[in-house]
Amino acid sequence: MSIAQQSATSTRPPRARHPHPFAPVAVPRRGLALAKIGGLIALTAFGAALAAAVAGVGLIMLVTSLGR
Repeated sequence: MSIAQQSATSTRPPRARHPHPFAPVAVPRRGLALAKIGGLIALTAFGAALAAAVAGVGLIMLVTSLGR
């Protein structure tokens, strides 16, 4: 086969998204997404509270050591 024939030959069509036409499509789970976002917000709030607590204890230690 010559180069001209190869370039004129059509390529294979892209593969379908689902191999079977009657395969069930995944249903979007809005509740799960909201739960994940809520968990991330809770984890961030916990980290901020932990950082504030560490800073507060450090400040108390600094003030008590300077008071002597």
